[in-house]
Amino acid sequence: MKKLIKYTSLLLALLFAAGTFTNLQAQDDDDDKPELNLWMGGDINVDFGLNMNLVGGGSGSSMMGGVISNRVDNGAASIFTNPASLGFQKKRSFIMDGRLGLGNWSVGSVNDEILETINDEISSGSSDIVEDPDNFFLQDESFVQYSTLNNLRAGLPQQLGSFSVAWPLHDLFTLGFGYTRPVDLNLRLQTSGFSTKIGQNQGTDDVSLRFDVLMNISSLVQFSLRMNSISYGFGSKLYDGRYGTLAVGANLQRYQVENLRNINTDLSGMVVVGNADERFFNNPLDPNLNFEAGESNNLFFQANALMKDEQTGYKIGMVYRFKFIDLSVTYQDMPEFNLSDEGATSSAFLPVFIPGYDILGGDLEIDADSLIPSIQANKANLTTERDISGIVSPSSFKLPSSLTVGLDIAMGRSTMSLNYTNYQDNLEFVIDGDTYGYVPEHGVGFGLNIAMSDKFKGTSVLLLPIRLLYLDIDGLLLQSFKRWTKYKNPQYAIGGSVMLGSRLEGGEDNFLNDAMDLPLLPTGFSMGRRYTIFDSVTVGTNIIAVPDLLFRFSVGYTF
Repeated sequence: MKKLIKYTSLLLALLFAAGTFTNLQAQDDDDDKPELNLWMGGDINVDFGLNMNLVGGGSGSSMMGGVISNRVDNGAASIFTNPASLGFQKKRSFIMDGRLGLGNWSVGSVNDEILETINDEISSGSSDIVEDPDNFFLQDESFVQYSTLNNLRAGLPQQLGSFSVAWPLHDLFTLGFGYTRPVDLNLRLQTSGFSTKIGQNQGTDDVSLRFDVLMNISSLVQFSLRMNSISYGFGSKLYDGRYGTLAVGANLQRYQVENLRNINTDLSGMVVVGNADERFFNNPLDPNLNFEAGESNNLFFQANALMKDEQTGYKIGMVYRFKFIDLSVTYQDMPEFNLSDEGATSSAFLPVFIPGYDILGGDLEIDADSLIPSIQANKANLTTERDISGIVSPSSFKLPSSLTVGLDIAMGRSTMSLNYTNYQDNLEFVIDGDTYGYVPEHGVGFGLNIAMSDKFKGTSVLLLPIRLLYLDIDGLLLQSFKRWTKYKNPQYAIGGSVMLGSRLEGGEDNFLNDAMDLPLLPTGFSMGRRYTIFDSVTVGTNIIAVPDLLFRFSVGYTF
């Protein structure tokens, strides 16, 4: 947080103001710092929401970290894991999976503490800059008020994460449909009311000229990333006899990806020369500039793009069931997504005393001692255009296609599941021309689904701590009234999976590259539970998941 505040404060204050005075004349006196007369940090409003649905939809495999299990009945949600399992469905069913919403707004006292902590960090970080004598000279009458985080809404919003339907047309053939939203990320950052006034005398003791900069800044940053997937498929039994049951299935998956990038910074202000001559930015009538020759006093920072792509993938699967063992094979084909917007726009103008053209490429710098004092006093508000096209440059990503072999072993009514995955492609992200990713060689997964008795006796009582670990308060309550609720078939599951490989070489050193620099890359983990009430309603809860985070709920109905 302190690094963010430092960068923002330098950008807003030092970038637009302090550089002005140290570059108008050739001065070598490091003690001659600009006077900070006014610093009003303004208000900050943040809205951040993240929903992920990557470990599977419904109440089946989503309870085991994406581990594919065919013996654990996934119902209609089998369309997301192995469509061949649809062939085992004997009744029509649907499952809805979603989240009720959880964030800092859920508990008022927690929200107040978060706001107080962040505002303390903002004040501390801003103070390190504003009150540093190496940056500014504060006068007794200087007015300083730091930025305030006025509103924060961050967490896991309400969402319908998935919806699936299974419809048997025959004892041996079932159609399936599914909708899921794997990723839904939204960020809105709005700042307003930032004002600053900084002044300095330039020249010698005999001849000097006063310069003052007044600046007002407000900005809006919006970023969102959404992926939707619609699946159509079937499952069919090819053999059901003495030597077991063989089923096959396939689905077609249609993906839609949408990425919004919007930055709109409103900058207004002026440079006052000699306490009298006002030179405004964004003034098309300035008589001191030759607009026909390309001179400008524009001052803004804007970029906008709505990038989209639609692609198709598919999944085919097979399940062989014999006595207490299920063997499955699933192949998933994943497309490459290329996000672009032909109508994307980006433009930025900064004062000439701030050198550097490629802002995002690290070309921007403030080095007073190295600048040539070429700025004329009558053109103190002169600006030039800079390159920020990287904000709206096309990007792409590729999720690896894979072949997964699964083994389910029945242990009474419980099930142990093992997965082995062979990846066909790399996990790749291309951002602003740089490639990041992971080279997966293999993947392994393990899941355990424990079926408990629906009666309070024997081992069911001894396993009560496990039920409390899974926050099964609702299950205990419904079990207490099972005469009316018909509570039955409680199940508790845990599972996870990892990729084994290495980081894809390339790209700049940053957090994304660091995250990929692991011999084992977790791809999923979750703890979940479910039970049946009223004979045909299945209720599921995913307590914790990676990367899906906390508390997803599902309701299924069989008829």
